[in-house]
Amino acid sequence: LIWAYALIGLAALLSVLFPLIQSIFNPKNAVKALIGLAGLGLIFLVGYLMADATPIASAVNNPDLANPSVLIFADTAVIATYILFGVALLALVFTG
Repeated sequence: LIWAYALIGLAALLSVLFPLIQSIFNPKNAVKALIGLAGLGLIFLVGYLMADATPIASAVNNPDLANPSVLIFADTAVIATYILFGVALLALVFTG
């Protein structure tokens, strides 16, 4: 079991280390990856700005349904999913 933990730790370390080394040797691809991450961040920012923290009226006595931070987090995830689904559909239609 200890050997398995050691191998998982080594795999996690190498999965972080190798992309960093690759980005040093090939900075053009690193810039492309950062542009993609910035686009994804922009999608989540739009989802966050569109999120609503209005408490949900429910027959169940769940305090999370009235917690604004939980509601904003859930709305952000749902709206970002809708946006990404729309982008995927547009990419499918326009790229064939």
